[in-house]
Amino acid sequence: MGAIFLVIVGIFSLSFAFGQDETVDRILALVNGQVITLTDVRVVKTFGLYDDTIKQVLQKLIDQKLVIQVTRDDASVNQEEMNDFFDNISEDMGNDKFREELDKFGMERNDLGPYAYERILFNRILSSRFDRAVLVTLDEIQGYYETRYVPDQHAQGLEPKSMLDIFDDIEVILRKEKSEEQVEEWLQNLREKADIQINLTV
Repeated sequence: MGAIFLVIVGIFSLSFAFGQDETVDRILALVNGQVITLTDVRVVKTFGLYDDTIKQVLQKLIDQKLVIQVTRDDASVNQEEMNDFFDNISEDMGNDKFREELDKFGMERNDLGPYAYERILFNRILSSRFDRAVLVTLDEIQGYYETRYVPDQHAQGLEPKSMLDIFDDIEVILRKEKSEEQVEEWLQNLREKADIQINLTV
């Protein structure tokens, strides 16, 4: 079983330039020998691949690398998908802001390629492994309707719809919840078996 080590000193550090400001970059994690740097986390966060705290983004990048390491042959990403991904980021941020942030990191659009590739591949692997395998029973749908939906509607002063009217909506919700539970269980198993070293002194 692999161990997770909390490294309390930034022994892996180097100078890195962001525009005019000099910032110290460092290795935040080693995932079975693969490096995740502070710059990686900041790039991912800045361009909206993950929109969380640095600690949360780091954990998501760790999980992302673990999944890709063990299932690399299960999926692939083509250039058209990458271009669409870049276009969506640019559209969400606005072209000027997108260009400005690239300049701050001293990057070109194509330099986001490895980040986009891993994010798309990660999503695809999880989707192929879990989304289609999740089954929701009629009893589960009825249970959700009676114990969660109806009380929630009454609490809001609303008249509940019939179960038939929202059957598909409930199924989607339950599939998503069950899929997320299965994913988290699988990820936890991967974490326990991996060699992960983390430095959170940012």
